[in-house]
Amino acid sequence: MRLPLGLKVVAWGQVWGAATGTWAVVQAVTSAGEGRFTWTFAAVVVALTAFYTTSGVAALFVLRQRAWAIDLLAAMQLPLLVQVRTGSFAVSILSGVFWVLEFRTNGFGTYAGALSRFTLSWGALEPPYGIMLNLVAAGTLWYLVVVHPRQAERARKEAPPGQPGGNRSTAAPDGRAA
Repeated sequence: MRLPLGLKVVAWGQVWGAATGTWAVVQAVTSAGEGRFTWTFAAVVVALTAFYTTSGVAALFVLRQRAWAIDLLAAMQLPLLVQVRTGSFAVSILSGVFWVLEFRTNGFGTYAGALSRFTLSWGALEPPYGIMLNLVAAGTLWYLVVVHPRQAERARKEAPPGQPGGNRSTAAPDGRAA
C-alpha cells in the first residue's frame, strides 16, 4: 500500500524535526555550565534524546513502509498533541510540521512551523494559563489509528491470492492452488 502524500510530508518533517531537536539537545549539553548540569537537567536531556531518536526512527521506517512503524509513529504523536501552561509551569514539545491552536487566559491564537521546538519553563509566566493543541499531530494520530488500519485491511482483502499480504484462502496447505 502506498503512503499518502500528507503522511509522507509528516514523516519527513518528523525526521528533520528529530535531527534538529537532537542537535538542540547536544548544544544545550555542550553549553551547560558546571552549576547548571544537575540530575534534573540530565533527566530532561535523556528524555528529549530518547523522544527525538524514537520519533526519527519511526518516521524513517514509515517512509520505508514497515508496518510496525505505523504504531510507533502514532505513539510519537502523543507528546506532540497537547502542550500546557499553568500559572508557574509550562511544557511544550513540537517536532516536524506543526500547526498549533492556543487557548490562553487573554484570548486565543495560532502558530505554525516546522522542525523542532521544546519549552520547559517555571516561575511567573505571561500569559499565566493556557492549553495548546497541535492540529497536525491530532490529524496524524487520527489517520494512523483510524484511517490507515481500514485501508490496509481493505488492500489485504483485495490483493490477489498468493500475493504478499493477499487473501491466501484459495491455496492448499502445501502451496498449490486448490
